[in-house]
Amino acid sequence: MVGSVEVSSGYVRNGRRKKEEAGVVVGGGLEGRCVRRTMGNCVAVKEPDSDEEETGEGEARMAGVLARYRASLLERSKHHLGAMVGSVEVSPVEANDRAKATADDVEPLPVEFYPLETSDPADLGTTNGVGSVGGKAEGPRAGDGRKREIVLGRNVHTMSLEVTEPEADDEVTGDREAYMAGVLARYRKSLIERTRNHLGYPYNLDFDYGALGQLQHFSINNLGDPFIESNYGVHSRQFEVGVLDWFARLWELEKNEYWGYITNCGTEGNLHGILVGREVFPDGILYASRESHYSVFKAARMYRMGCIKVNTLTSGEIDCVDFRTKLLQNKDKPAIINVNIGTTVKGAVDDLDLVIKTLEETGFSRDRFYIHCDGALFGLMMPFVKKAPKVSFKKPIGSVSVSGHKFVGCPMPCGVQITRLEHINTLSRNVEYLASRDATIMGSRNGHAPIFLWYTLNRKGYKGFQKEVQKCLRNAHYLKDRLHAAGIGAMLNELSSTVVFERPHDEEFIRKWQLACQGNIAHVVVMPNIDIEKLDNFTNELIEKREIWFQDGKAQAPCIAEEIGAMVGSVEVSPVEANDGTKATADDVEQLPVEFYPLGTTNGVGSVGGKAEGPGFENGRKREIVLGRNVHTMSLEVTEPEADNEVTGDREAYMAGVLARYIKSLIERTRNHLGYPFNLDLDYGALGQLQNFSINNLGDPFIESNYGVHSRQLEVGVLDWFARLWELEKNEYWGYITNCGTEGNLHGILVGREVFPDGILYASRESHYSIFKAARMYRMGCIKVNTLTSGEIDCADFRAELLQHKDKPAIINVNIGTTVKGAVDDLDLVIKTLEETGFGRDRFYIHCDGALFGLMMPFVKRAPKVSFKKPIGSVSVSGHKFVGCPMPCGVQITRLEHINTLSRSVEYLASRDATIMGSRDGHAPIFLWYTLNRKGYRGFQKEVQKCLRNAHYLKDSLHAAGIGAMLNELSSTVVFERPHDEEFIRKWQLACQGNIAHVVVMPNIDIEKLDNFTNELIEKREIWFQDGKAQAPCIAEEIGEVSCMCARHK
Repeated sequence: MVGSVEVSSGYVRNGRRKKEEAGVVVGGGLEGRCVRRTMGNCVAVKEPDSDEEETGEGEARMAGVLARYRASLLERSKHHLGAMVGSVEVSPVEANDRAKATADDVEPLPVEFYPLETSDPADLGTTNGVGSVGGKAEGPRAGDGRKREIVLGRNVHTMSLEVTEPEADDEVTGDREAYMAGVLARYRKSLIERTRNHLGYPYNLDFDYGALGQLQHFSINNLGDPFIESNYGVHSRQFEVGVLDWFARLWELEKNEYWGYITNCGTEGNLHGILVGREVFPDGILYASRESHYSVFKAARMYRMGCIKVNTLTSGEIDCVDFRTKLLQNKDKPAIINVNIGTTVKGAVDDLDLVIKTLEETGFSRDRFYIHCDGALFGLMMPFVKKAPKVSFKKPIGSVSVSGHKFVGCPMPCGVQITRLEHINTLSRNVEYLASRDATIMGSRNGHAPIFLWYTLNRKGYKGFQKEVQKCLRNAHYLKDRLHAAGIGAMLNELSSTVVFERPHDEEFIRKWQLACQGNIAHVVVMPNIDIEKLDNFTNELIEKREIWFQDGKAQAPCIAEEIGAMVGSVEVSPVEANDGTKATADDVEQLPVEFYPLGTTNGVGSVGGKAEGPGFENGRKREIVLGRNVHTMSLEVTEPEADNEVTGDREAYMAGVLARYIKSLIERTRNHLGYPFNLDLDYGALGQLQNFSINNLGDPFIESNYGVHSRQLEVGVLDWFARLWELEKNEYWGYITNCGTEGNLHGILVGREVFPDGILYASRESHYSIFKAARMYRMGCIKVNTLTSGEIDCADFRAELLQHKDKPAIINVNIGTTVKGAVDDLDLVIKTLEETGFGRDRFYIHCDGALFGLMMPFVKRAPKVSFKKPIGSVSVSGHKFVGCPMPCGVQITRLEHINTLSRSVEYLASRDATIMGSRDGHAPIFLWYTLNRKGYRGFQKEVQKCLRNAHYLKDSLHAAGIGAMLNELSSTVVFERPHDEEFIRKWQLACQGNIAHVVVMPNIDIEKLDNFTNELIEKREIWFQDGKAQAPCIAEEIGEVSCMCARHK
């Protein structure tokens, strides 16, 4: 029973933050007093030691001083008597026995939360299951048929930064802040060093986003469709749509003809483009050249598509003769083609026009093929180069994707995906609690990324990119010519800035310069941050090293004729020549069009800002779902800078004004936020300096890639913390920091499907919509199991469904907090039901979706324990919800024994990959590591207490006002009748479904905010329901008759 009396949850002590305890800061001057200087209290100015730049100890020392000073201020404020410090009477949470709950209902701190390691991290190379970490793994066969060994990076467990529990007195001493500041100072120094030597990966590290540092104090999430404003108000859709419009114009597609979004990385663009192709042609075959990015073949495996690898020319470009042959062999099936606008290793650009011509000549009409263009790097360079094959939607292509962290230079992985609007309805689904639709892969998306893209596009404009393309092409030619002059074989493809040459003989040299290697070749991708000086330093050192490696004839430079062509030796240059045979020059860069910004028309996203059909009512009629406003009506257009902007500063002033107004709106929206499970109480000022680095944890988190600007050591520290929390040893788990909670679900279910390829997915009807998205994407059988009124899975119905499908293994999603009602499935009962219906542990796989409550449950007594000591396969939690990261992220942990079903070697990364996205935001692990270290077990314990207590306070306040409400055991999600006014819903950013709405009480939501909300709701109801013209809805079906307070049940 979940009425106004029957509640159950952990209660307890006043968990107010120190920030609240500090009270009001009272201003004032020195009042004429003399401030006496005493040696005992002053902080002396200390001369830095000569090696402090290297050790980071100076930064750590100063941070420690400031941290201790801040702690003293907090302590003094605590005892300040000049103003009253919040003495709000809190409504106690009642325990199951109807007695008032006490502090004992919250799980006490374990005596030993950090047990001694069971294995020496240095020995994990053979036990962490990623193959031979820090050693070698088998790769493709060499020319003689033998397996060639792939050199993998170092085992990150040997250098991970552990998350440790704060001491009880850390708030007073400031030691914890000093420790973290020291770690961050040394880490920042390593980033500077690694950025200096970076050459091999296509990331533009030349950027300055100081003006955007203030935004990291906001949890910005563009969840759902970018063109429909969700009820969650802390978003950046107006920037996102402005960026999308810019790219749509670039690729010649009108506003009312396209759909797109800002992705979490380039791989997501490929996954989305290929998925759209598969939905348009469900029986289509995917064709991709052998030199396509590995994410293309990952998509084929994930989506269970037929896939044909097409041979390539020596340049790396698709061989259209072989393509023709393979098309003719499969004429009965539609064709889905991946066209490369710059291959990963050689930078080759497939001839789009020749691909289309080949399709048409082999009998494939335009209604029987779909082309996705992977323009990860060169997709944004090609429009600025004359004679380059033009990527345009005036040709019969279906989608284009580019990366935002490569040529553009965003500090976090991101990308742009554009497709034709006519195709998107095959993917799009209504998501009522978002008041939006969703056709993306990830659902939640980093709302900071569109702002960085918008800022860069506005600042540089078409002319700015034009200059950078010139610089890259010119410097790439310079490098190739220098290598040739030194007798080193090298190749540079037409239109490319990727210089391919012989693989250096020394792995340390490769790691120092962060070169991407494959077989006998390596490459340098010349980006805007790579200047002549850096290229000279690299070339000079390479020449010196070769004299050592190859002296006395003991070793020889490899023959790379097979990879780059026999005519491309140390004399014959393979030039980046224009089509007329002359070398490309600055004049080959495309000139600025007269009208780059045509006027737009309508955006054509259907009934945006209106209504859409939703689930049926009892009478069978379709219920209308209220969607958010059309974002095109308020998008921030990307405009071209004036020629004299650098002199006048008008452009900077314009952008500063836009950002100032946007920040003001974020502050306002954060103040009124209630309905979505995001902890908006965050302070990451200490991490602001890191946004000047492009941090990418691409590949396996436990293997150090050759790309050095990563944060794996912090990522593995975070993963170890969660593995301990869920009782799994270091040598038994694998995991990674995801780009959002949905990615954790997609990964967990994909692992389950790989373990049991013919398994059936079981999920309760109240599971997150990403679960059912996964089933569609992965072509899995899926059974929706009924739920109890609480929202918990109905194990009686689950039993019946299992018995009907006993011949198939079971893959089960268990909810540790459902999306709308916050219900926690009984994990033990689910396992018992499986065993009683004859499913042995070798015939089922359980994924636990703990997006929100997965990190709250361990701190509450009587909660079902999530532990790998039980037969579960994986657990995922979100990092932007209860933890409070400013960008969407999450943690996914699975058993090591399962991961080899997914893991693949990726030689040019010197790593393996078993993730969904490949590239992952390297900033997110730092934010998580920082928060876990700062708060620790005790900190989370206090925040859980506060959330549970305040949730009960809200439920009791609603009941006292005669408003039906329900609060599930162990939950901080208060469910109540849906308000009658959509403006009220938007103001308070409530998540609604049917006749109910909810408030998810997070640590940033205090009693004052809940009182303001409840008082306004009571006032509004008097207006809505006056004179009996309208009545409060009956929500007995949703929350039970006991909790409903409609006219019938009151």
